[in-house]
Amino acid sequence: MADSGDVGEEEVHVKLTMEQIEKLIGEDDPELGLEAMDPNRKELAMLAATRRIRTRPQESLQDVPIHTIDVGTDEDEYDTVLTHIQDWMRTVQSLELYGKPVSPPLVDLKDQKYYIIRLQKEGDPRHVDHLFQSSDMYYIGFMPSGQKYFFRFKDIKLPSWIPSLALPENSSHGAIVDTIYGSHWWDEIFSTCLKCTKDNCIKISKSRVKALQRTTLLLAEPPRILSLKGKVKKVIRTGVPDEVGSSEEGIHNWMTMSKVGFVYKIKPTYLKSMKLLHRFTEYNLFNIEKNEFQPWKIIGPQGEILVFKFEETLVTEIIKKQQDEALNTICRILEEEPSPSGNWKRCIHRSQHPDILIYLAYLLTQGEGYSFEIRRDAGLLLKRSLREEFCAMVPAYQDYIKSQLIPCIWKDNALIQSIAGDVITEVLEIIHAEKWDELITSLQMCIASGVFEQLKGAMNLIFKISVELPHELERDVAVLDEDNVAVLDADGVALLEPVFIFLTTCLEMLKSTHLDIRRLALQCIDNYIMRPSLLDMPVDKYLDALFWLYKRNVGTTDENGLEEMSAIVKSMGSIAQRCINMKVSYLPKIIESLTLLLKEEVPSLLSVACVTLSEYSKYIVQSLRHPIGCAQFEEIIRVLHEKRSHSDCSVQSSVSLALDTIGKEDAAVVQVINELNSDMDTYSFLQCLTSVSKAVQQSLCQFILPVFRGCTLLLAKEHDKNKLYTCLEISSDVLKHGLSAGNEIPSAQGMSAGIQSMIEDGGLICILDQLCSDENDDIKHSTLDLLGVLSEIVQDDESLARMQNIIARYHGNADPGYRGM
Repeated sequence: MADSGDVGEEEVHVKLTMEQIEKLIGEDDPELGLEAMDPNRKELAMLAATRRIRTRPQESLQDVPIHTIDVGTDEDEYDTVLTHIQDWMRTVQSLELYGKPVSPPLVDLKDQKYYIIRLQKEGDPRHVDHLFQSSDMYYIGFMPSGQKYFFRFKDIKLPSWIPSLALPENSSHGAIVDTIYGSHWWDEIFSTCLKCTKDNCIKISKSRVKALQRTTLLLAEPPRILSLKGKVKKVIRTGVPDEVGSSEEGIHNWMTMSKVGFVYKIKPTYLKSMKLLHRFTEYNLFNIEKNEFQPWKIIGPQGEILVFKFEETLVTEIIKKQQDEALNTICRILEEEPSPSGNWKRCIHRSQHPDILIYLAYLLTQGEGYSFEIRRDAGLLLKRSLREEFCAMVPAYQDYIKSQLIPCIWKDNALIQSIAGDVITEVLEIIHAEKWDELITSLQMCIASGVFEQLKGAMNLIFKISVELPHELERDVAVLDEDNVAVLDADGVALLEPVFIFLTTCLEMLKSTHLDIRRLALQCIDNYIMRPSLLDMPVDKYLDALFWLYKRNVGTTDENGLEEMSAIVKSMGSIAQRCINMKVSYLPKIIESLTLLLKEEVPSLLSVACVTLSEYSKYIVQSLRHPIGCAQFEEIIRVLHEKRSHSDCSVQSSVSLALDTIGKEDAAVVQVINELNSDMDTYSFLQCLTSVSKAVQQSLCQFILPVFRGCTLLLAKEHDKNKLYTCLEISSDVLKHGLSAGNEIPSAQGMSAGIQSMIEDGGLICILDQLCSDENDDIKHSTLDLLGVLSEIVQDDESLARMQNIIARYHGNADPGYRGM
């Protein structure tokens, strides 16, 4: 568009209509310099534009402000009502421009806000409520007292909480030029509207059309346009009728005049340079003498516009410029503060901006043009601030933050993804999963997408939640199946615990060709498999998955393979208690696999095998009921004992942990011995005692008393010479080891007291006395040997004297002080 240049004499008197001005003020004019706004910035700007209107929820008629005016109103009362409307518009404005409010945008019907002007008559109990919408201040309907509905224009939609019936008329003003303002209008409007009923409103009524048009001119237009406000006040003051002349352009051109104000704010020089615009003489916008554009007749303190009409492209451009300043201020604060998250209250105070958390969310999630440090600190400050601020935010701001965080699940920048994950878990902890089902749905969609970045991002976040907030995935929320169809529970309700869906997914992910995905799947399952909500879930499928992975990596020397094998072994440990409690068929296979890994040379794998084996200590001991279990027990204890001197400190520590944990299962050993004794299966009983005695000799002194008790039970009932001999040898060996171990056992006194109790309760001395007279020399000698060892342990004088007497009687030339062989 060419510059206006000097104005020729012949052109000065040319005027432009509002329609011509409207065409000239185009957002796509390159001279205005408006570029297409980035969608993310536009969303941020629109969020700011709707902030105030969304802080004033309206869900019932009780929430709608009412301003009352009398049919016989005077100038002061009328002015007061218009001032109240102006104040209401400030509470819901999208922004303030030149000291005046800009109407709010209408994003959807739920964002529309309403106000009522109640027309009443002194001495008359009746009234008429006239309804207006804030987005454009249009008059949209009325409700006479005694009626249950608002009678609305047929082109107007109202929310369900406003009961309404459609009129045959629409909301356009119609022909208003030459209409005569008169103070009699108030009474005519009052009486005409009161006559409207459900039955008679279905046909167009000339009197009603006139009343609605006059209501618009008295109550809808004057709060927006100064000249009309002044004209109505003058009529009220003087009582002299006045005409709505053709000069009342503002009634039809409120939007265009508002655009003039917006454009002047964005680029003042544009209006001056626009072709022919300076000839817009109705409002004397161009001062010919000074050769400059002066828009004050429209936008100044006494300008024609009292409330500007929202226009998305131009208003968001103005807000964007304001937000740029706010973002720059916040960035400067983040750079200056040594620890923004630690000094979060100070940072928020310094910003002096009510929307700082929104800007922090924008910087973290959309701030590609900012440094990583700025985005990192913005994320950390956001996370820290949300703990105290999130619940106080308007729902739209909460939704914005949540919606911006979700795409970060699959961001390319792993560090930004990680920080966003921290913020997500913070929000999740505040509002809980059932109030953020979009997060669960997004995770499902990422997994189902098959796109590696989305899949990995989703698995990373699920793992993070499983570590920090595992209970959140156990809450009932709406979840979708792989076809994005709502999953129904047994009762047909579309609410399930997401953990069941995600664990099924994780089992599938164990088949992935990507190591990172398999590792994350393993870790997620490990964190949930022992949760109370999953205790009834079978683990067979999981164990199936764990064992190919296992087979795939057996004998691997590759670093990634070793890392995965370690994760597999850890997973076996995480489900140990479940496997033992549920007596899964895989238990022998698990122990066999772990026993083989004890012979590994790689310290990291050997260590994790020892730790995992310790998780199965109860089952290992319980397996002593069977010959295979006894052999396995002996092998485990032997290898662990050998590995105690390993050169790697972590291996030594893990071996000690495994041995100590197995050693603490002495109660389980007693239980096994008692059960075998009851079964009268002396072969299995003796095999068990033999295996446990070998463990005693390999430092598991905790088993001394259980083994000795088992031996005394067998000695009391066994007649087989070979079994008796073996039992006597086992008893002597474990007791001798107890004497030599010294401080390794809990206490010598404890062993002595336990044995003393067995001697007194079970008649052991009498049994040994009989065995000393056995014709089998091996049994005789073994019995005397056991009596000698017992003499070293027992402190009771009477028992000691009895044992020494037996030794003296049956041991040839032995003197009375014989204490064993």
